[in-house]
Amino acid sequence: MKKRESLLLSLSTSTLIVTGMINAPIHASNPKSTPQVCEVIDCNPTNSFRSTGVSKAGISYGSFVEVASNRTGASKNGETLSASKSLTYSNSVSGTVTSAYATISSAVGFNATASSTMTASYSLPLNKGQRGAIYARPKYQIYNVKLQRYWSGTVGCNFWKDAGTATVKQFIGFDYSTKVW
Repeated sequence: MKKRESLLLSLSTSTLIVTGMINAPIHASNPKSTPQVCEVIDCNPTNSFRSTGVSKAGISYGSFVEVASNRTGASKNGETLSASKSLTYSNSVSGTVTSAYATISSAVGFNATASSTMTASYSLPLNKGQRGAIYARPKYQIYNVKLQRYWSGTVGCNFWKDAGTATVKQFIGFDYSTKVW
């Protein structure tokens, strides 16, 4: 009894698929048991992605920054400390798949890497002698986007394969905090 063996090579940039019979016994008395010729199919990832699902994953916040303060104290009751400051924040993409920006943006319905400048506006009433400060921090809606990547190669090697998940942070406004002393 002889055995026909095949060798499966592994390359870091592509996947090889071996078809046919591996380690199949050959019987001289049975011609139907003759092993098939193995065919190697070379598959490579393309730059084509598609979204297979989007889910909201909650809200997150950045760090507070001071946007206004009165360190000397209010001169009368009902004096208002007002904040009006332009701040720039960006949407961002992180996770296992971050290079598919167009697909990710299309899936969530906004530009996943755009920057926004908004004015943080807030008012804080103070009594005579009170000091105060107003703080603002960016508020983000978090989305998880599941992606697949298209693989292509020789005949028979065209398929979609799970590529991972991208996490998108969308800047949606400000959260405020105040301090009076």
